[in-house]
Formats: sequence, C-alpha cells, structure tokens
Amino acid sequence: MRVKDRILIFGGTTEGRILAGKLTEAGIEHTVSVATGYGRHIEEECGEGSIIEGRQNSSQIGEMINSSGYTVVVDATHPFAIRASAEIKSACDASNARYIRLSRNTSVISNADTDFVTYADSAGEAGDILDGTCGNIMILTGSRDLNEILGRISDKSRVYVRVLPSAESISKCCEAGLLGRQIIAMQGPFSEQLNESLFRECNVGVILTKESGREGGFYEKIEAAKKLGIRAVVIRNPEAAESGKSGRAKENSESAKRQGATDSLKTPEENESAERCEKIKYRDDKYDLEGTLKLIEEITGVPIEKEGGEGPERKVFLAGVGPGDVRLLTCEVRDAFFVCDTVFGAASVLSRIKKSAPYLTEGAVLVPMYDSGMILDYLSEHKEVKRALVAYSGDISLCSGARDANEVFEREGYVVEKLSGISSLSLFASLTGIPLEEGRVVSAHGRKCNVTGYVRQNENLFVLPSDANGAATICENILSAERDSAELTITAGTELGSDAQEVFDIGGSEDILKLRKTEGRVILFIHNPSAVKKPVIRAISDEDIIRGEVPMTKEEIRGLVIRYLGLCPGAVLFDIGAGTGSVSVEAALLHPEIQVFSVEKNSDAIGLLQSNREKYSLENMNIVEGEAPDILSSLPKPSHVFIGGSGKRLPEIITAVTRMNSDVKIVMTCVTPETMTQALMILKEQTDRDAKVVQVSATRYIKRGNYHMPDAMNPVYIIGNAD
Repeated sequence: MRVKDRILIFGGTTEGRILAGKLTEAGIEHTVSVATGYGRHIEEECGEGSIIEGRQNSSQIGEMINSSGYTVVVDATHPFAIRASAEIKSACDASNARYIRLSRNTSVISNADTDFVTYADSAGEAGDILDGTCGNIMILTGSRDLNEILGRISDKSRVYVRVLPSAESISKCCEAGLLGRQIIAMQGPFSEQLNESLFRECNVGVILTKESGREGGFYEKIEAAKKLGIRAVVIRNPEAAESGKSGRAKENSESAKRQGATDSLKTPEENESAERCEKIKYRDDKYDLEGTLKLIEEITGVPIEKEGGEGPERKVFLAGVGPGDVRLLTCEVRDAFFVCDTVFGAASVLSRIKKSAPYLTEGAVLVPMYDSGMILDYLSEHKEVKRALVAYSGDISLCSGARDANEVFEREGYVVEKLSGISSLSLFASLTGIPLEEGRVVSAHGRKCNVTGYVRQNENLFVLPSDANGAATICENILSAERDSAELTITAGTELGSDAQEVFDIGGSEDILKLRKTEGRVILFIHNPSAVKKPVIRAISDEDIIRGEVPMTKEEIRGLVIRYLGLCPGAVLFDIGAGTGSVSVEAALLHPEIQVFSVEKNSDAIGLLQSNREKYSLENMNIVEGEAPDILSSLPKPSHVFIGGSGKRLPEIITAVTRMNSDVKIVMTCVTPETMTQALMILKEQTDRDAKVVQVSATRYIKRGNYHMPDAMNPVYIIGNAD
C-alpha cells in the first residue's frame, strides 16, 4: 500500500462493518467514524481498533481529513442519513479527498405487494398516513424521526416503537412523549418469526418501516406483516430516487413550512451548512460493497479478498436450504444468495428457492442441475459465472451430495464454502420433543438400508426415507417383523417446515395409506422399548430354525463358527452350502450392516432358506440359488466366507473367493480327517497363511423319564484362516 493512501470510513451500518473487516484482513490502514457511543461499542465488538466517535458537520470533517491526511473517504452511512452524506460529500469536495458512496441496494426487495403496502416519500408523509389508520401502530424506523412522525399522529397511546437499546434512543422516545411500555429497545437482526411474535404481542394493526434493504431487515418485517394481515407503511429510500424528480426529494408544502420554522431556530453557520448540503447532487460515485472493495484495491494496490470469490479464483457455495420454507433459510445462506449469480439444484429444490426471490441477486440464473460433474461442465462453458451456489434440501450433512461435490470442486481449483442449513430432522425432533442424542439416525435415502435390523437394536431410531412411498414400505416391514411387540410405536412427520406439516402415528394400513398419499420429505421415528431387553449376541437355538430334511450346522458348532469368522459392521459374508440357513440367520442378526449371501443349489434348501429369512424378517440376508463357485462371480467381493458344504468342489471354491479378495477370512467345517487334510493343503496353497484347526465334540443330555441320558454328536473339525 502506498503511504499516501489513508482511508476514512463513515460507518454505523452492516456493510460498513464488513468493509472495515475486509480492510483489516488485507492490512489496509483505515479509521472508522461513528456518530454515537453505541456505534463505537458495536464496532469494537467486531474487532475494529481505530474509531472516531461523534457527529460532525462539513467543516469539522474537512479539518479531520486534512489534519490526518485521509485521501479516500468511504460514506457507509445509512441510506436515509441524507444530511450526513451531504456533509461528508461537501467536506471531500473541499479537501480534494476521493469520495466513495457505499450504497445499499434496496430495489431487490422493494416490490412488495401493493394491496397491503403504502409508500411514503418522507417521515412526515408517513405520519399523516398512520394517523388515518386504525389499531395499534408499530414504528420500526428508529428514533431519529420520531418527533416528526408522532407530530402527525393525534392518538399517541396506540403507538409502539422499536429502537436500539441505547440511552440516546430511549431518551428521544421519552422526549417524543412515549411511555415505558411503548418503548421496545432491542438489537437486531430480527427474524421473520420474531417480528411476528412482537406484532402479535402488541396487537399491531399497521407497521411503519423504511425501504432499508436486506441489511436493514426490510424483507423480514414485510413478510411478517403480510402473514398476519397487517398493513405496512414504507418510507422510500431517498437514494433510489431518480435524478430530477422532485417528488422523491421534497416533502409536501406543509412539511416545508414546518422545516422552515425549524431552520429559523438554527445558527447562521448551521443554516449555511444545510443550504450547501441541499445543493450537493450525487454523481457517479455510488458503489455496492463489491465495487467499493474493487475500487479500494485499485487505489491502494493491495489485493482484497472479495465477497463471493471475485478475482482469479471462482467460488462455489454448497448450501443447505432447509426443508423448503423461505422462513427457515439461515442468514448466511441468504447472504450467499444475495452475492451469487447462478444457483444450481434439483428442480424440486429450485421451485422452493424461487420463493426466496427477494434474497437472490438481481438477474440470478437458476439451473436445474445437481450432479457435480454436470455443474463443472456448465461452469467450464460459462466463464462469466464467478459465484455459484449449489442448493441441497435440508442440511448438507444429511442425505446430501455436498461431501462428494466438495472434493470435486476443490480438485478443480474452486474456492468452496459449505453452508449448513436447518434439517427436517431437527424440526421433527423439536416437534416430537425427542432429543436427537437419545436416538440413532439412519438414512434410507437413495440407498439400501436394513431399517428393521436397526429397529431391533435401538430403542429410539430416526429414519430418513427417500420419499413417502419408501417410508410406507419401511413401516409395513417393521410392523410385520415386530408384530408381537406391543410396545413398538412409529411416528411420521410429513411436509416439515411448511404450512402443511403434520406429525401422526402409524398404527395400521389406513395410516400407511395416508402416508403414501403425502408429498415431500418424510421423517420416521420408531420407539422400540424391547430392543434394550434383547441379548447383545442373538443366539438361535436349533428348535427355532425351520429344518425339514436338509442338514444343518448345530448350535454348538454354529456359535464357534460365528466366533471364528469375526464378523464386523459392513462385512459381506458368503454362506456356501447354506442348507437351512442357520449360520446365515445368526450372522444377519448380529448387525444390520452385515450383508449375508446364502448360496445353495438344493431346491428344498432354497425353500427353507426363504422360510427362515421371512420368519426373522432379515432384509440383509440374500438367497442365491446356484452352485459354487459358478454363481459367485455375480456377487460382491466377500470379506468373509463360511463353507458348510462344498459339493466336492472345495479347491475351486477357495480359489474363486481368494481371487475375489486375497485377504478374505475363510472358515469351514467337515467331519472326516481326509476332508480336513485337503482343506489345510488348499488354504496353505491359496492364501499362504497358516490355518487354524479345532475339533469339537459335544454331548447333549436328553431327559428320559427321571434320568438325563447322553446323546453324543459326531466330532466336527472347524478350519479357517480367520484371526
């Protein structure tokens, strides 16, 4: 930065604070001037170090500019502070300092519905309009013009005013004749919901606000009034007036007379200053925040990081836009909308974003596209897009492609900023009163998920289905699988975050039919108290298995086989020669994320496998009809293999599974020494790992009359390379 370039910012606004923060980050020397002690406090909270406090006229500002050597002056005062801007501009002209007006764009949200909005060109005119209304009045324009507004209202008892919590503001309210209960001292920003609550509490019939733009919370005020059927009086932004149209620059003759009477009380110096200010016309020196930063960068020669990624780096926002209602957009997502020229998203998401039009930058393009690869192609073809936003429903941490998109865009050199949103899950938990930390959350959104298995293991379970139809199918499966569990309950939340949101219990076919007919996203909550009463390892006795005439691995052997396999969540188990499926059933019951493939060629056994899978409602048990190893190539790569029957093709089977995964864990059983010897040799050849062998002999005692008689089972070899 050149030594001569010193910057003075007249602040007190959101955009002024953002500008000062950007200059601090860039190491550009500057000072911020504020009118009040409250303004100083806010600037100090934002980390500003060099602050001047106090209102100043043109000559005082000029003296400060000359004595401190300021060469650039940024006027970031409120758009309605026209007198202050005129004084600053006059001082700059006299001191030959570069004047930059950081002008707020209010036109984006100024086109409110005319059926409940009345516009005024001045505070006095607004007061006249308010005097002719009925009901309580809420003034949201601050304390500066209170005397002028209240001077036009005959019944001040129906007036409430919201002002900053400063001694000066409250003092002005009292001077204007307002009582304690009529003064609401609060610091913004204010959400639409908070405005609604305040308007209801004060039984407001009409509000008065200024056309102050996004930073001034104008949209939140207007939308709250519209929703409650409250009339709104809006004072137009004086800076938005067209040059030469006196109707936007002057008040009516009555106001002019009143102003003349006020001027007669001023000193000659003050009147001279006021006349000089009236003569000053704004030239082409207005810039938005981005333009101001760019201009200062050109003046100082110091690079400044712009909002929205201006410069050689292009920026992509990955934003969660909530469940759909514009009221539930976070402030940072709204800010991102305001600086982005292109918005991507699924068609259903974009249809909701259109309702956020007041927050979109003027001329923003909405592109129905959410695949990151396709978006990259679009950005490559449209180099003019500097700031793009990819919108995801809900929060980017749930059921979202934002994680993969982040890697894709960063790999291509884009600056990526992730913006969280309000999820339907959070709203659902709030509506039901169920803390999220007390439940498990699983996603069945666009993916296979063994929801019934999770229900068996978790007392409280939140489920994120793909859609209403998927949610209904999940409910049917759960009610069928847990039909004997009288304590189990299912609660559904639909259209969460919208006016059509509903929460209801699923108890039978009528409720499921109702669920299928709903639109939009659905959240399920399943409460299963019996889950905490079940053993950690769900052992199944032989009597609980549907058997027929097909051989079965007995429960004493089965328990050791499961132990030696060492299955873990996410494991893929081949149960080759599955028979009745006793091993498959126990393995599938261990954890809902274990995928079991029961391979069997015998048609009778296939029927038993199906019966046992249905008996235990095992969504993660897959029956594969065919002979191993021929059928194995169609299956996913196994992490674990159990061979209960090989059909004399043991060498081929072991060769096939080790080719699919050289680190596969293999466990097998046999009853003859010859088969055991063959198995050891094959495992050594194929896996180059030493195998473990254990011979198990078990004897059951059967009660016969008054005695228990031994019933010895044949010894079984358990062989494997499993650790």
